[in-house]
Amino acid sequence: MGNAAGGVIPSPAATGNPPFPSSNANGFFVDLAGRLSRVYTATLHFGDSAIHGADRPVLTFSYGSLYYTPNGRTFGLGAGYESLQRSSSTTSANEFGASAILLPDLRHHVSPYASVSYFPSAHTQGASAGITTFQAGVAFAVSRPGIVIQLGYNGLSYPNPNTSPSTLGNAVFGLGASF
Repeated sequence: MGNAAGGVIPSPAATGNPPFPSSNANGFFVDLAGRLSRVYTATLHFGDSAIHGADRPVLTFSYGSLYYTPNGRTFGLGAGYESLQRSSSTTSANEFGASAILLPDLRHHVSPYASVSYFPSAHTQGASAGITTFQAGVAFAVSRPGIVIQLGYNGLSYPNPNTSPSTLGNAVFGLGASF
């Protein structure tokens, strides 16, 4: 369950864009993470949120990052690429940026995780704005290798004055596998 707010409803009409009201949202996400070597980790995130207000858009976002994780630790810094699309718009916001991550330590039964990424100048609908994405939560490793349960919160901010929503947040429940 989530919430979307802010911005304007993009419209091709010359009469202007009405404000986007705060609305509920729901959707799904897929997260993949893997070690490429002892010091490099890659992540991919894909999410799709159906927003239940205004023009009822579907917001689709995907981003991937390559992290330097010294000595195979759980903290890393990296670079990535974001793509953000709105179902009722013919353009997407795409940009390269920087990321930081705290990977869950699945050697423990309960482990925190967090990430933040900033893509400084994504352009869409004739304006540019930075996209910020973040995740935070707790991962529960049920067995090794085996099942992982994820509880947390994902958020996205894109304060482009010509589109909406400018913020999107979702409570997260995930089920996955580790190996």
